[in-house]
Amino acid sequence: MASWITLDVADGVAVVSMARPPVNAMSRAFMAELAAALDRVEQDGAVRVAVITGGLPGMFSGGASEAIAAGLVSRVVDDERLLDEARALGRRLASQAPIALAKIKECVERGLGRPLDEGLAEEARCYVKAYLTEDAREGILAFLDKRPARFRGR
Repeated sequence: MASWITLDVADGVAVVSMARPPVNAMSRAFMAELAAALDRVEQDGAVRVAVITGGLPGMFSGGASEAIAAGLVSRVVDDERLLDEARALGRRLASQAPIALAKIKECVERGLGRPLDEGLAEEARCYVKAYLTEDAREGILAFLDKRPARFRGR
C-alpha cells in the first residue's frame, strides 16, 4: 500500500502532511490513511496542536478552494515560510491552557449554524467551565506575578 501521509511530532505540535500526486485527490485509501494518522495524533498525549498540510508544492488538496470559501483560512504566507509559520503558531497555541482551547473549539463547533442567542448561551457555558479550572487561576496568578503561566490541563 502506498504511503501518502507522513506524521511528525515535536514540541506538542503534530504535522500531518499529505502527498498524493498530482493533486492530493481524495480516495477511500487516502482518507483511511489520513484517518489513521489523525487517530494517532488524537491518542498521543504529548500532542496539543495538529497542523495538516499538503506535501506537494503549491497544493493542499483537491478541495482547498472550499477552505477559502468557507472562511477557514486566516492568513496566507509564502510557500517557503508556510510550514515554519504553521509550526510557530502551533507552538504558541500548544503553550496555552488546554482546557480553555478545548472549550473554544467546542463552543465554535456547537454554535455554528445556531441562532445568535443560542450561540451566546453556548459561549457563556463554555466560559464558565473554563473559568472554574485550576489553569484559569494559574493564568491570572501568572499575569499578576508577571511570569509565564504553567498550564497543567486541570
